[in-house]
Amino acid sequence: MKIVFSRHALEKMAQRKIPRSVVVGVVQHPNFRNPGYNLREQLFKRFKGIYIKVVVKRLREKIVIVTAHLVATMKDN
Repeated sequence: MKIVFSRHALEKMAQRKIPRSVVVGVVQHPNFRNPGYNLREQLFKRFKGIYIKVVVKRLREKIVIVTAHLVATMKDN
């Protein structure tokens, strides 16, 4: 499935210095996922002791990256 980055996601990733390749890796192989609001999904992957959180919206023919950021700790699910 095609992965597309929103303008907002690209801006935030640049500000937070998160490479596209890392975000694609989270989408393809998350450690775990949580449902989000408004038909979105939160994907998490651990890198070097910190989590990367990627919020996506799945559409019929593509996955849209809404935003991505670093999360230091995780709450119990």
